[in-house]
Amino acid sequence: MTDEPENLVLTMLRRLDTKVDRLGEDVREMKGRMRGLDVLRQDVRLIRAAVNDIARTEVTSGEVEALHHDVNKLQQSVAELEVRLEAVEGLTPR
Repeated sequence: MTDEPENLVLTMLRRLDTKVDRLGEDVREMKGRMRGLDVLRQDVRLIRAAVNDIARTEVTSGEVEALHHDVNKLQQSVAELEVRLEAVEGLTPR
């Protein structure tokens, strides 16, 4: 090691480099979550279609209620993930 003082500009650039690397990781993670949200949305659409098809046949009210419960759980999961995604997007510069 040398006894020379560390260059302040180089120190700041290293810090920025570290922060940019972290942002890149956050963006990759966010993109993965967005793909997960798309899958959940598709599942909700499929379940709604199934509920509509079932409504045309003779089913018990308990079966319909169970399907509605599943749809509500999926919608709640999607809403929670959207809130988390918005929080991550808020941390990521655009």
